[in-house]
Amino acid sequence: MTRIDESDKILDEAMKSLILTAAKDGIITKEEHKFIGEMEITFDYYRKALDKAFEDGIISKQESLHLHRIKEIIIAEGFEVAEEYKGVSQDMMNLLISIICSLKVPDATK
Repeated sequence: MTRIDESDKILDEAMKSLILTAAKDGIITKEEHKFIGEMEITFDYYRKALDKAFEDGIISKQESLHLHRIKEIIIAEGFEVAEEYKGVSQDMMNLLISIICSLKVPDATK
């Protein structure tokens, strides 16, 4: 599997989880749709970091730590975005939890 395939797999799973979480109650609200769109943009930054980390086929401890930091930034930005929508509702909290649980950071291989 190529580095791009690995990055795609990680981010596709995270996006799928977000969409399934939003649709769990049978409706994706305008706020949820906007939130997912904004998180998709943020995930692009993570994709670039993943691609770079997978470039040599080895995930160093430093690269893994860097990816963990980016994930923390994504989660923090998610909370900020959620706050803009009249506070962090239960639906938004569920989306944030989805990001926390589904956005994987590869383990260091070296």
